[in-house]
Amino acid sequence: EQFFGYVAKNDPLYINKVIHTADLKGEYLWMLDEGHCFRDQLVRYCQLSASAKRAIRYSEGNLLSFMHLVEGGQGMTFIPKLAERYLGTDQRSLVRPFAIPRPVRAIHLAFRSDFVRTSLLDAFASTICSSVPQDMLQMAPNQALAK
Repeated sequence: EQFFGYVAKNDPLYINKVIHTADLKGEYLWMLDEGHCFRDQLVRYCQLSASAKRAIRYSEGNLLSFMHLVEGGQGMTFIPKLAERYLGTDQRSLVRPFAIPRPVRAIHLAFRSDFVRTSLLDAFASTICSSVPQDMLQMAPNQALAK
């Protein structure tokens, strides 16, 4: 799943067509709490320095709250590709892709090795795969896994 920047209209990054990780300073960056895998992946991928991590003062809340803050003119946050499908026209104008290589995260189905209901797992995996856009099922050459 690809990550995007969600940037307020009055943020300096709004004029950029793409976001370069070097442009992220952290001053007005809305991030999920420490320990949340979505946050951890992006902090590592964007190589936010220790000073930038300290500048991220707005770390409590949820993704939807952060999106509302951005829509109100406050900084930027990150959204996953699946969130993009629920955005209105005005909200879509706030979405910015990352420069190549674009960060993505892998979503895995984990189960115990002794789980015997393999037909149930197959049906579950099939349902998930049919519910997401087909371009998300394979990593594109211009994407890099955010670890």
